[in-house]
Amino acid sequence: MSDLFIAPSSAQQPFSDWSVEDNITIDQLSAYFQPVNYSIHRSGPNDPAFSYSPDRKYVAFNIESSDLENDEVVSHLRIFDLDSLARFADGGAFPEPVFENIVASTNALPGMGSFQWATDSSALFFLSQQSGHPQLLHWVEGSDAAVPLSESVSGVFYYQLIGSDRVAIFDQLGPSGRLPTPGANSGPFVATGHAIRAVVLGHDRSGRPEASLWPRQMQILNWRSRSIEHEPDAIIHVGAGIGSGGDPLSVSPDGRWIAFAQITHTRSDGRCWRPDPLALDPSDRTYSSRNAVEVIFFDVETGEMRRPFAAPIGRQGNGGYSQVLWSSDSQKAIASNTYTAADQCVAGGGVFPPGAYAYDTDLDRVSPILRYNRDVERGPMTMARRLSWVSDDEVRADFRGWPFVPFDQREIPSTSFFWNGAEWVPGAAPAQLHNDGRTAEPQRHILEVREDYNLPPAIFALSASGESRLLIDLAPHARDRDLVEFEPISWQDEMGVPWTGLLALPPGYTPSDGRLPLLLQTYGFRENRFIAESWTSIVYPGRAMLERGFAVLIVRHPAHILLPFPEEGRAVTRGYQAAIDHLDGMGIVDTERVGTIGWSRKSFHVEYALTQMPDLFAAAVIADGFSKTYTLYLSWVDSEATPRMGISQFEDTYGSDPWPLSEEWINESPGFNTHRVQAPVRIDAPSYRAVLPEWEFYAGLRAQRTPVDMIVYPDGRHALTRPSERRVSTQGSIDWLDFWINGVEDPDPAKADQYERWRGMREERCIWGVQENLPRYCRFH
Repeated sequence: MSDLFIAPSSAQQPFSDWSVEDNITIDQLSAYFQPVNYSIHRSGPNDPAFSYSPDRKYVAFNIESSDLENDEVVSHLRIFDLDSLARFADGGAFPEPVFENIVASTNALPGMGSFQWATDSSALFFLSQQSGHPQLLHWVEGSDAAVPLSESVSGVFYYQLIGSDRVAIFDQLGPSGRLPTPGANSGPFVATGHAIRAVVLGHDRSGRPEASLWPRQMQILNWRSRSIEHEPDAIIHVGAGIGSGGDPLSVSPDGRWIAFAQITHTRSDGRCWRPDPLALDPSDRTYSSRNAVEVIFFDVETGEMRRPFAAPIGRQGNGGYSQVLWSSDSQKAIASNTYTAADQCVAGGGVFPPGAYAYDTDLDRVSPILRYNRDVERGPMTMARRLSWVSDDEVRADFRGWPFVPFDQREIPSTSFFWNGAEWVPGAAPAQLHNDGRTAEPQRHILEVREDYNLPPAIFALSASGESRLLIDLAPHARDRDLVEFEPISWQDEMGVPWTGLLALPPGYTPSDGRLPLLLQTYGFRENRFIAESWTSIVYPGRAMLERGFAVLIVRHPAHILLPFPEEGRAVTRGYQAAIDHLDGMGIVDTERVGTIGWSRKSFHVEYALTQMPDLFAAAVIADGFSKTYTLYLSWVDSEATPRMGISQFEDTYGSDPWPLSEEWINESPGFNTHRVQAPVRIDAPSYRAVLPEWEFYAGLRAQRTPVDMIVYPDGRHALTRPSERRVSTQGSIDWLDFWINGVEDPDPAKADQYERWRGMREERCIWGVQENLPRYCRFH
């Protein structure tokens, strides 16, 4: 009997009225080629998935659909003339797009994305992997086909438009990779200085370069004539994203400068940033910047590398992120979230929070724009969600919409800062500084997505008179169905911290039906997104779980406990326990039949709860987790692939590095406490590389005969996209929880091996376990 199981390429249809297939076949708008961008918060006509041309003549959008029969994700790009959409909204004929492009993808990446308009609106650029590798294409106004611009053998890593007629194209992988990628029959290689994940699991079976591989070549070409202007020799080691949407690079408008993030070796002693960490007392854990990154500026003309901040980017907020934006004259660049050596020694001790700074490339000078305010000790900070240039002397900081701030606190107004020749001061720039004489035209929005957590998504065309008509239904199979609605719910934990969530009960449920089993989903929700699964497309079944008779609670975590700090695990577990107690008090749930699912960072939260409060959950599922185990800590040493979530987060949680093993590491780390786990655990590893972070927890459970299943998706990604993988993952979660919590087996013959494996685990534990301490699921034996 093997419980390390390689997922098949397909799975059978489930039995239910609202199924996993119903979740998968909801179409979605996507404006990005890279994985899910968590900064997106749809807001009606300002939806970033609609890409309007600068002259407001055209609008482009891409819809991704799941083709279950062929196991493909189909990307369908459409470009519409806005006038035709307006006529349609006023009652005219259905509009025909001026251009369409369809790409079916059979691997983990979508078919198209990274859409950018030329500044004169004459062309739309986008990446497409129809050829098997991401290539840059562009549609020119008036043509009926997209023309490729790039000729990279390995695929395009990133591109950026420069001015009105040039584009910088970066190869996905140049002649030599930064990390070794051994094949099946490769010879010896030097592994010193590389993370264990790169050495042991560096080979990607599909042949795609992973995020830990670094681009080498850049080509700047005139896209109108296709003449290559420049190809620098320097290797650019790119770390965390720093562009306007998490892009890996930020190129100045004149093409001379490239800003990017690179591993930093600075470290703070509590007052000063030091370039040499060896000069510091190794017992000082005030702030270690190992595996952190800083913003670097590369001069394309001279090859010079500049480190103007000499300090890492901030680690607060979205995992450590700094937006770099250029002024139109290419002289100044804003870094939105960074520390800096300009303020390295602080009187009275203590390191300032990070802030927004401007760097003048001509003067090689850093000027502060604003410093962020910390709300509570080690808690969230009031940060600029996004920065923008109003003119070359004025910057606007927008604090609204920060993804980890509760929705009722997201209306902090925008603030402007202007350069008075000596410093940046708050307030709009004087009128005489805006000397171009132009006034901004009001934006003309013609498309709107209408949805909320109970309303399936659809795209409507809007007219100037306020009329609207349905253009595209993204979930036609959800119409005219009596769907269960999710309702807001709130509770407080024992520390008085307020929590919120959404709760749904099975179809037709009445209190006389008795108490229900409960699924607690841990990754939150968005008010303006329809709830099918969750924010992500892996392991969370959402509505499909209701058909198995479960109540479903989707938990939104308070902002301050999402950041790494010693109380993180305990704070989350208190919130989960309080939620269950609250529903118990309402007479809704059976507290002995509660299951939970955790993905990504929430995997650590679930593992912590399983080890610290073993009776809280009856069964659990985790996927591609950031588990904060000893093995994962070791795997990230020297890892440049994860600079934004480096080992400092472990040290924030446990108070130190692991040597010697402290009481916090021994008592708090899930990997050292698998002997406490009572609940059966299913683990989804959506790639070969995802196996290692989960292995310590998996192996600990296996060694102690606790039921555990690991499912590996060799060609998957953090959030699964391939329909067959999504089906195996979410349907597997349903089957696992229903089996261990309720003793229910799906009679589908295709699942016979699955249940035989699980019955074997149950039998082993229930027959040979200590009889006076048998788990709850033994009642089904």
